Amino acid sequence: MEKELILYSTEGCHLCEMALELISIIGLTEQLQVVDIAFR
Repeated sequence: MEKELILYSTEGCHLCEMALELISIIGLTEQLQVVDIAFR
């Protein structure tokens, strides 16, 4: 079973951008779903 990662984010959030960069570095972007919480 493949795991799904959800990153709850807002545009311009430097911590979210850092998290996204780390996820990319470790190669998990295929499992990543980014949810923009500013519009929820």
